Amino acid sequence: MREHNADSFSVYIIAAAIVMFFAALPAGIFIVNLLQQTLFIRESQLFFETPRSAFMAFIITLMIVPIVMILLVFVKSRTHGKKSRILIAAASIMTLAAFGGMSYLSFTNYYYMDQNGFHYNKLWQLQEERYPWEKLTTISQINTSDGGTLKADKLIFSFGQDKVELDITPKLYNEMEPVIESLKSRGVTMETVVKEKRGE
Repeated sequence: MREHNADSFSVYIIAAAIVMFFAALPAGIFIVNLLQQTLFIRESQLFFETPRSAFMAFIITLMIVPIVMILLVFVKSRTHGKKSRILIAAASIMTLAAFGGMSYLSFTNYYYMDQNGFHYNKLWQLQEERYPWEKLTTISQINTSDGGTLKADKLIFSFGQDKVELDITPKLYNEMEPVIESLKSRGVTMETVVKEKRGE
């Protein structure tokens, strides 16, 4: 009877893990957006964006958890007693620690612009980097040529020796024009560079 209950519990764990795995994509996007909008977006910001790296890192983290759950069910079925408990406890602690660390890095991966400058918190950094507008010299828009069609690809901000490269997302493309016009009025140079698509 006890063995039957254990088998049923293992089936429930595996079923829950499968659901969690396939729910990771929508759940990851929703959670990152919700937390960043709650914690980091301010009215004083001219523009706020979440890099794709934040979503990808958190989604992968969410996918790893159910995979570990299934592996633990397998380990429990192959080992017994104290050894089984130690392995499961160690794997659970390491998974929770990794989940907490990657979640924090994902939630704090963003960039925004305000009147003072450009602020960027990269995925693998714990502190936000600030680039004041006074040091900005050039904005370069990189367009990719594909069969005669130009596609806006990247935006590069040059702050002296430092460069910040951003992928041009629909949000960035639609909302950046007022910011760029304001920077151009301060004497910042705007240049357009056309590159051929790789593989042609």
